[in-house]
Amino acid sequence: MKRNLPLLCLAVFTLTTCNQLVQPGPDPLYAPRLDSRRGDGMVTLAWCWGDEMPRIEPSTRSGPRSFEVYFSDKDQSSLRLLKTVSNDSGQTAVRECTVNGLTNDTIYYFAVRTIGEKGTSSDLSNLVMVMPSKAEKVTRIFADKYLYPSSCTWSRDGNSIAYVTAEPRDGPWLYSIVVCSPVNGESHRLALSGDACFPTFSPDGSHIAYNTNVYSTHANSNLGTDVSHICTFDVGSQTSQQLTKDDKIQWYPRWSPDGSWVAYTSGTVGSAHQICKISVKERSSVQLTWDSGSKFHPEWSPDSKRIIYAKSDGNSRNIYSISADGGEPVAITQSQWDNFFPTWSPDGSKIAFTSTRSGHNELWIYEIAGGRFRQVTGTSVHNVGYGKWSPADNRMMIQLSAATRPNWDILVLNVD
Repeated sequence: MKRNLPLLCLAVFTLTTCNQLVQPGPDPLYAPRLDSRRGDGMVTLAWCWGDEMPRIEPSTRSGPRSFEVYFSDKDQSSLRLLKTVSNDSGQTAVRECTVNGLTNDTIYYFAVRTIGEKGTSSDLSNLVMVMPSKAEKVTRIFADKYLYPSSCTWSRDGNSIAYVTAEPRDGPWLYSIVVCSPVNGESHRLALSGDACFPTFSPDGSHIAYNTNVYSTHANSNLGTDVSHICTFDVGSQTSQQLTKDDKIQWYPRWSPDGSWVAYTSGTVGSAHQICKISVKERSSVQLTWDSGSKFHPEWSPDSKRIIYAKSDGNSRNIYSISADGGEPVAITQSQWDNFFPTWSPDGSKIAFTSTRSGHNELWIYEIAGGRFRQVTGTSVHNVGYGKWSPADNRMMIQLSAATRPNWDILVLNVD
């Protein structure tokens, strides 16, 4: 959903009750693609229907007659008709409407469907889940003097940040690691001989683990080999050592809080990638997951006893948790939306992650004790690539999606 398209139709209405339930059924019309943006006591819905014009009543070519907006403040199975929005702008493919009178910090579900000139209706759009809120308070963490910072991570004490930059060179771009102070913005590039990505600090800050050969982790890439390794960089001696031995794609290392292990993702081209860990001292690796579906983005719990990660089943990605010794994975999210880049709170009581449930990427939090989900971004900050919780406090470092942040800045958000 492109947010920079002009506003072509705007309907503003206040939430009211209605007894008409959704009656799903087959329909030849194109189901809209729904997006949302929250505000203080309100949600703005935006949808696109014109991408498949040949399917929309070819005898008239006048576009839909109207759109039905459905909502629920209970659950996704209780959608009811809220409002019918007329289509008085012909074939223009983008519509918006604003729902007022909502309660902040309450989850609402929305969907839209198209009504044709002949009275036919489309299937429901994708479902969005959104929580109105006042604007988030964020701080720009530094003025980037390098290009395209990404893969940001905190040191254990919260006093340093490591991130990856990408710079043009002859052939593929150069990916390197920069360490920065969040206080004064002073930074320096690590003296590494080749590409490096996904840095992670050791608990005492004396080493940084990373993976080599960035291009091997990109699907359908012919720029690198099919092998990448997990290495460690000694901050004092300015030297690197290779941890992994297998000729596989090994990437996204995460150092355990007790300093004993590095978790990472491992696999080969065409196979499901699994979560593994390697002993920093003995350099022996252990595979933790064995089930189908590729796994990504492992993160340790603060007590080093569990690992959370994202898993793809081909249709969506969800968050799982597993014992650091292996065993049966436990699902944290089970939904039709994509959920990925999980990160633990410092006290282990919450898990933050990026999710598409509001229609695009936003940051959400899962409260473990109560099983409650709540939305973190989407008001003053939206389209989040991922977030990283500081191990030392309630700060969360967030990186916005490329479409939202032309300068690729890194922001910090204080989380309640």
